[in-house]
Order: sequence, then structure tokens, then C-alpha cells
Amino acid sequence: MPFQYAISFNTGAYQTGAFKINGLPLKSSDVSAHYYGSTNGSYSINADGSINVDNDTYLGSNTYYSGQSPLTIEYTHNGQDNNGDFSIGIGGMQIRFIKNGSFSVWKRNYLGEVDKQDFAGAYSNASYKITYDGEYYRLSLNGTVISELRRFVVYSATGGNISPGGSQNYGTQAIYTPNGSGIQTISALIDGAVYAAQRFNVAEDITINPTIINSACSGGNTGRIIVNTNGGQSPMQYALNNGASTNINTFNNLTAGNYTIRVQDASGCSATRDVSVSENAALSFSVSSQSNNQCSNTNNGSVSFQAGGGTAPFSYSVDGADYQTDNTFNNLSAGNYTLVKRC
Repeated sequence: MPFQYAISFNTGAYQTGAFKINGLPLKSSDVSAHYYGSTNGSYSINADGSINVDNDTYLGSNTYYSGQSPLTIEYTHNGQDNNGDFSIGIGGMQIRFIKNGSFSVWKRNYLGEVDKQDFAGAYSNASYKITYDGEYYRLSLNGTVISELRRFVVYSATGGNISPGGSQNYGTQAIYTPNGSGIQTISALIDGAVYAAQRFNVAEDITINPTIINSACSGGNTGRIIVNTNGGQSPMQYALNNGASTNINTFNNLTAGNYTIRVQDASGCSATRDVSVSENAALSFSVSSQSNNQCSNTNNGSVSFQAGGGTAPFSYSVDGADYQTDNTFNNLSAGNYTLVKRC
């Protein structure tokens, strides 16, 4: 999380000493102004980096600093005293109430509160320096480090657990484990100064409720699995027995056997379920009745089937070409016939 540096005046009209940013005098193009109260003011920045303001003013840097390139803010006091709050800061560290005889260091803590340390002495011509390297803020007075703050983050979450908890070094990764579905929030308090939050929806767990259609005939491949799901985040991808994924939830032309269904949703969550496709008993039949022709060269013979196995309805044939649903064939002439039953 990058930060701006800020120079703030709750002093009324005031003239500062010289500022340097990364060793170079502060310029007007480095900052933008905001004014406190209902009356705008004006400010100017001189060649040496000193600032003149005629009203309460906040100057924020136009550049945000991530720490990948170190930032140094230097200020040399000029002996000009004030009756208000002249402050310099970045992130969780500030120098406040800078005066000839005192100043205060304010540092944010993991509770979002401010730890304050007051200094008293002769500071009319003091040199202050705040450095920021992405891990630490350090404050030096006349070349000696007098305070530092290591960057930190405090994670929190609703509807689940986040680990590690408590105050952590900035950049520490955390893992969130939800304990329910619905709208949840993960938040981070950074350096006790910036609060960031992300809301998102945790989908319900994926449940698989398949419809199984068994193979109609023994040894056949007419089985089918229709994959119905609840939960998860659409669109879904479906796979069978570790095969390629598809967005089609029906698998056709299946033989009898065991199968594993896998469903993966748009967020990468997945679920599996083992199912079985069965098959009906092998087709069988017998001749239940037979009537021969009563006279030569007539066609009043008949034959009837008794079906077994398979799945109704059945079709019957005595020549393997023409099929009917009735299991009795009449008007047969004398001869040899091949009886066929199919499901």
C-alpha cells in the first residue's frame, strides 16, 4: 500500500525553513494543496524548498511511494515559532507541533490508536529527517535516529477465520477460510493509518445430484448420466472419470459400470461424486404357443413369444427385418423362421 508524504499547517500565516525530498529542494509541482475551513488560502514554495502559507493548509505529495525506491523528507527549522500545529508525516509516522522549544512524534499502533512521544529542548535550527524504505519509517534529529516504526498490517474477516491473526509485518500473506456462504468482508488496517476492505460473496458448496439412466440392454451402451448441481458459482465445468472438462452436463453412450463425476465452478471450487450405471438382464424369450398350418399351401400358421430380460417395450420379428410390438405372428405359411426380440 503506497503512501503520500504530507506537510500540514494549522498555524495561520507561516513561513518554514527549507524542505528537501530525496535530497532535492521541494518544488511546487511536487505537491497539491487543500485548505482547512471554508476559506481558501494560497501558498508558495521558494527555490530553497521553504514554504510560505497565508492560511491553514495541507500539502500532499503528488507521488505515491511504495518503498521500492526509498523516500527521504528533510526539514531544517528556521527559528520561526508558531502557536499552532506545524507537522510533517508519511504513513503511520508524523512529527507534530514543531516549535523552537518542542515537538511531538506520533506513531500509529495496531489498534489504530496513536502513541505519542513529546520532546523538549533547543530546536530553533534543528534538522529533521524521515526516511521510508517500504519496511521502516525512521525519524532522525540532527543526524541521530530517535524513533522508528516498522510497517505492519492487521487482518480481520467476517464469516470465517483468517490466519495469521493479530499484528503482522507488512507484506505478510494471510489465508482466509470461510465457515459459511453469503456476503463476507476481509479488511486490513495498514500502519494503523489506512483501512482497506474487500467485500465478496462466498458461494454455497457444490452438491451433485445426478440423474442415472441405465443401459437398456445387456452389453449395450445406451446408459446416460445427467449432472444436476446446487451451489457453486456459474458457469460450471463437468468431467467424467478424469476426462476432459466440458460445459455440457450430460454424458451419453455409457456402458454399465462405475463412474466418477467431477464438477468445477467459475471460482475453481470443485466436487466429485461416484455413481454406477447399471444394465438390464440379458434379453431372453421362448415360444409360448405355436400353431401349424392345417393344410398344404396355406398360411394360417401362428407363433407367440414369451419375453424375458431387457426393458419393455419390446419389438418382435420373424425375419429380422420387419418388427412389431405384438408378440404373436399370424398368417404364417409353412417354413423356417428366425425369431428376433429387441428392446
